[in-house]
Amino acid sequence: MPASPPNHFTLDGNARLGIRLFILYAAFYLAFVLVNAFAPQLGEWQVWGGLNLAVLWGFALIGLAFVLSLAYGCLCVSEESNPHSDNSHATLASTQKSSLDESRETESN
Repeated sequence: MPASPPNHFTLDGNARLGIRLFILYAAFYLAFVLVNAFAPQLGEWQVWGGLNLAVLWGFALIGLAFVLSLAYGCLCVSEESNPHSDNSHATLASTQKSSLDESRETESN
């Protein structure tokens, strides 16, 4: 039995979500780079607790990457939970595993 192609509804939705989150992060990062390249005096501005804008923005970039990765992980639709999926991959995988187990049993006898 040939393997069925992946569900394009799930793949397209997950890809669109990933691209949107990437664009959000890239815009935040681009603003950081442009401010530090063309207006470094803004980066020297003391914002809070003796930390300047550049340092806080850098930590915010790290935090944003973590938050966006969690959001992507939570919002992605797996094929098993997708109502448009026929779960053919799960069925195919279990069929292949059981036939592999059977062939191993016959080889050992």
